[in-house]
Amino acid sequence: MHGCGHDVHVAALISAAQWMSDHRDQWAGTFIALFQPAEEQGAGAQSMVDAGLTELAPRPDIAFAQHVLALPAGQLGVRPGPFYSTAANLRITVHGEGGHGSAPHLTVDPVVLAAAIVGRLQTIVSRELPPGEFAVVTVGQIIAGTQSNIIADRAVMELNLRTYSEETEAQVLAAIDRIVRGECAAAGSPKEPGSREPLPLLRTGARADSAGRRRGDYRGRAGLAGLSGQARRFSPSGAAHP
Repeated sequence: MHGCGHDVHVAALISAAQWMSDHRDQWAGTFIALFQPAEEQGAGAQSMVDAGLTELAPRPDIAFAQHVLALPAGQLGVRPGPFYSTAANLRITVHGEGGHGSAPHLTVDPVVLAAAIVGRLQTIVSRELPPGEFAVVTVGQIIAGTQSNIIADRAVMELNLRTYSEETEAQVLAAIDRIVRGECAAAGSPKEPGSREPLPLLRTGARADSAGRRRGDYRGRAGLAGLSGQARRFSPSGAAHP
């Protein structure tokens, strides 16, 4: 279940487009509303670019991306610089040698191996990154085995990584790879352990501060929002035009 508020996003952009259409006397230029598909899969904006977005839409002078935030109703949150984090979803399969639970000495237990990896992953943020450098490493899913008395031959882990800089992301990804391979070697895993494309960091322009303050004079309230650990696939569409 991905409860990210996409219905709110669609309603908000439709309402903005309607307002822009009803008040053509208050602005000049070209307004284009883009509704991104498959955002939760991290591939929506890139698929739009691949399908010829840059040929259909002119190069924008300003590009805005919006997402619901935990703010009071009627308040707009903006900030210059990084806003949403990068996100990497990793699917890691570690291999063992299955067997009967009564003879664990004849097996390589992938559940024990996965547990060792999960424990070691917790040291990346706490022991390898400088204090104050944001990163989150979450093991959201582990799948292994079919019966209580059977030692499986593999375990599958789903990881999620979030950071505010590409440099930190690269460091954490390298640490994850090192830890997984090191624990597999220590356990005597018979096979090499695999991964998915991370979402790029979303940065807003320096004008976001002044834009937010101007909007504060119009409707509701506006102010600088805190950094968000959420990740959005807006960057490819924003950077599609050179």
